[in-house]
Amino acid sequence: STQSTWEIMESQGIDHDAFTEQVTVLALRIPSRVCGVFTKALKGFIFAKKRLKKHIYPDPESPGGQTKLLLLREDISELSQLPSECSPLLAEHGVSCVPFSVTVGYEHWSLDDVLRKLLPPDIVVPSAWETCGHIARLSLREPQLPFKYIIGQVILEKTPSIKTVVNKTSSIETCFRVSPLELLAGDTDLDTEVSENGVRFQLNFGEVYWNSRLGFEHARMVNQFPPSAVVCDVFAGIGPFAIPAAKRGLRVHANDLNPHSFRFLERNARINKITTDGPRRNFFAYNMDGRDFVRHLISQDVVFTDVVMNLPAAALEFLDVFRHALPTSWSARLPRIHCYAFSRNPPPWPDLVQRAERALGLPEGHGLGPDVVLTDVRLVSPHKSMVCVSFQLPEMIAFVETPKRPREEDCERSDCDSAPTATETDETPAKAARIDDLP
Repeated sequence: STQSTWEIMESQGIDHDAFTEQVTVLALRIPSRVCGVFTKALKGFIFAKKRLKKHIYPDPESPGGQTKLLLLREDISELSQLPSECSPLLAEHGVSCVPFSVTVGYEHWSLDDVLRKLLPPDIVVPSAWETCGHIARLSLREPQLPFKYIIGQVILEKTPSIKTVVNKTSSIETCFRVSPLELLAGDTDLDTEVSENGVRFQLNFGEVYWNSRLGFEHARMVNQFPPSAVVCDVFAGIGPFAIPAAKRGLRVHANDLNPHSFRFLERNARINKITTDGPRRNFFAYNMDGRDFVRHLISQDVVFTDVVMNLPAAALEFLDVFRHALPTSWSARLPRIHCYAFSRNPPPWPDLVQRAERALGLPEGHGLGPDVVLTDVRLVSPHKSMVCVSFQLPEMIAFVETPKRPREEDCERSDCDSAPTATETDETPAKAARIDDLP
């Protein structure tokens, strides 16, 4: 049966010899002295297989070597299929065509060709996957799963830079944003290193979140921070925003709840030669809940100018931490917040703005302000977009609410003889450090 055939193939591996075959193609008999001319003129029509770069062979009917055989693509069976502009060249040199047999083995077949031959005709061949260092991560669909180990083995054998092939078994469900993975082929080692926009990142692909498709967005965000920015990265992961920002010389406070992410966050700061101690320190790493992290910075008089919240599944709901959170002595401009979210609606994504306004507790009719910018980051699926919502924290909900003193006429109507004085009721606002005074 088909199933038993696949069980045998998975246990014994791929039969490479089954891919060895004789391929008969059309060959042009051309003068040896003009091989280069014909190769250039017929570019795109010449026989080519991976690792079989030879397309000109000795002519067995020309012992003296006056003519050679130039092999054409497998789908070309007659000269009329060649470009018409080549006709004068063919006529000038009296070119004739003959059949020629070439031995093609497994090593000459492309990855797609191998999988098309191995998989049943109704199974879609995987055409794309995420690469992270030496690791290839697939997201196979249900019909492909019975053939997952063969697919993994072919990818491993046909991609020299790949040493490990894994498959994502379900969507991200944990608060650490880690996808469950299963090994399909290769080494079990998930420790790897990637380089993005000139910055090195070390990580364990099974312990932390990483998305290689976000490189452009990471650069876009970091490059828009002003030179005097103090960045608060609430869900920093291993540092794709925080580390490049710190390399620019910005002061960065980066946090992640995942202890593994926190470990790699500190490591990546070190390997990128970022100052993490001493009087010139500009990078601070934290391992806390996102809301607790923001409250901690405010309690420690840290004045930040830009906030990054890259947790698309839930970041908008975390905006409530900024509701009446800043001390009235805040010494810088109100922070600009960059909050990532998913939307199944088409642009301009009004649902995201509404969710942000609700989380911030803005009164009805009071929006985020005129400087709201929504950036389409990428299409996650055909009907799901990842979007960045950027806005300045609205002043009307930014600051700590100060208790109101009772009016004199109210005291006359009630027993206010023992009402505490303003000194007793007013809380002394926390001292907020100016940016230049931060450690």
